[in-house]
Amino acid sequence: MYLKRTPKFFSKLFPQATWNYRDSGKVYLTFDDGPSDTTNELLDLLHQLDIKVSFFCLGQKAEEKPELIESIHSHGHTLGHHGYRHLSGWTTSYSDYIKDFEECRKVFSAEYYRPPFGRISPSQLRYITEYCQLIMWDVMPGDFDNSISADTLLRDLIKYSSPGSIIVLHDSNKTMSKLRFALPRFVEHIRNQGLDFGLIH
Repeated sequence: MYLKRTPKFFSKLFPQATWNYRDSGKVYLTFDDGPSDTTNELLDLLHQLDIKVSFFCLGQKAEEKPELIESIHSHGHTLGHHGYRHLSGWTTSYSDYIKDFEECRKVFSAEYYRPPFGRISPSQLRYITEYCQLIMWDVMPGDFDNSISADTLLRDLIKYSSPGSIIVLHDSNKTMSKLRFALPRFVEHIRNQGLDFGLIH
């Protein structure tokens, strides 16, 4: 179960977090859960589209593929932490969650953090925001959902996104075929609206 558009009252639960950039006139694409076997293909596609995005990477995967972290950085994209093992803050003890966060920080440097599943406790949040800015989202079109086609992904990207939206997509093997179809068409749509793409900040 997931919400494609985050209700506005969610932002009141964690006002320390960034949920969108309403007055920016830009759209912010973010990719979670990488790096993956298809990261290089995704980077090539983003280069062709001439857009910069933000990658929230898992420490465990980054440790296995450090060259991909360097490639993301060298292409001018922003890096963020997404935990070491993709743990839910709601079902993980404070000490284990913080240990996981610190393990990720040892693998690569980043100023930003996104909690896996968007689930984090107030005590975990207090610790992490001493080191990183918390970045949430307001649009999750569900590229990871096996029941969603590439056409539906594109439709929902267009339907739910608005100026300032932070959009969650995923850097994974199972999403790449949908992204290959949807991203170029979504980028064209956004630019036809007189908007552009930005990096989290």
